[in-house]
Amino acid sequence: MKHIFLLITLTILTISCSSDGADGIDGANGINGTGGENGLGLLVFSGDITDEDAAKIIAENTGKNTHTIIIKNTTNLTTIEISEISTLVELEVIGNEKLQTLAIANLESIFGEAKIQTNVALTSINFSKLTTIGSFAINGSPLLENLSFPSLIDSKNSLSISNLDNLTTLDLSSLVSANFMQINRNEKLPTIDLPKLIVLRKALISDNITIETINLPVLNTIEVPEDEDINGSLSIERNTTLTAIHLNALTSINILTIRNNENLVTVHLDKLVSLGSVSFGSNPKITTISFPNITTINNINFSENDLVTNIAFPDLRNLESNLTITGNDILETLSFPMLTSIGTENRFRFRIRDNDMIRNIEFPNLESVNSTTIDISEDLLETVDFSKLATFSTLNIDSTVLLSSVILSSIQDFERLDLNSSGKLSTAAIDGILTRLVNITPVITNKTISIQGVASAQAQTNADTLRSNSNTVNITE
Repeated sequence: MKHIFLLITLTILTISCSSDGADGIDGANGINGTGGENGLGLLVFSGDITDEDAAKIIAENTGKNTHTIIIKNTTNLTTIEISEISTLVELEVIGNEKLQTLAIANLESIFGEAKIQTNVALTSINFSKLTTIGSFAINGSPLLENLSFPSLIDSKNSLSISNLDNLTTLDLSSLVSANFMQINRNEKLPTIDLPKLIVLRKALISDNITIETINLPVLNTIEVPEDEDINGSLSIERNTTLTAIHLNALTSINILTIRNNENLVTVHLDKLVSLGSVSFGSNPKITTISFPNITTINNINFSENDLVTNIAFPDLRNLESNLTITGNDILETLSFPMLTSIGTENRFRFRIRDNDMIRNIEFPNLESVNSTTIDISEDLLETVDFSKLATFSTLNIDSTVLLSSVILSSIQDFERLDLNSSGKLSTAAIDGILTRLVNITPVITNKTISIQGVASAQAQTNADTLRSNSNTVNITE
């Protein structure tokens, strides 16, 4: 057939208003109608249908009963304009070779799912009155330059905008609440500006190679209740020209991931007070990372941020799982002055390694680390201060230069102490450590202690005392 299209009514039937249902032939009062003034439930446009055919179908068959529209695999259709519909349950616009214009100008709500995918000629979308969506995904329209949802307030399930190669303008200026948002692989999009977004549960912004700023100035929370199947996260990754992220009003987030943004300089998190986990990695132009108001956190990971000189958590008290700080080439200062504990009942990871410029590591109030190993390895490390650390499993410290000071003045319960540092410990540092170990009460037994450096006579005596109590002590010069 030259024109292929389907007009389908669902088997959700309207019972006749008359008592016997006999007047059902024309669809006005019964169940046998084909459109009428209230329209069909489902419209499907496909095959080689023309604009004229589509316009006639729309005029004769849309109305308040229309809940689903499918426009799929058409070969001649260039324009769809529908003005009669304000609500839909489902919308599919997929694989239409010549479709250029999609306009449902009075559409206010999509309760279910909308898919606009692989429409290679699409240049114009008009959903100017759309206020509420369930799930909405658009991708694979390489000619689309402008995507505007000026009235959209609430995205209840998901909003995905991806693989729009020429998209330069994205208008979500009225959006207040979103469940899950994904904006990725839009090669020409210069900015993301969500001036009214207050509540967000999860977002991924990635691989937008020309984006320069992300602005969410009033966003307050990114978190969800524990019983919901979504993790309350914001991931911003691989946006190669991104320079600034504005989250000035954000107070709470479960998981924050900012990685592989080659030109990122500034991240504004001035009001953040609740943070579950944070990961900053391979952001080579960030210079300072600070979280001044965080008191408790689950996980910290900072790696390969080439220009970071300072990492600061000035009010952090409890770290519940992992601490990983690695490969930050010119990192000079770590500040955790109030941190008292790391790890809970399970054993986690503590790693500070390969930060080439760090000379001093201080955790002056840290009392316990429930980690398999505290692993510290730094080329220029000279001093380590764990003056209140009482409980840990294994402590491994290595430096290529002389460790002049290693303060473990509160050490009490541990399994292994590995200070076999290639740059050696100073005699004074060895004296201080072994003096503390022989004075622990009750007497320690079955511990393994390895130290490299020149020990004093008193240190050797203390080592013998420890050995006599069934500890293994190795001191090498």
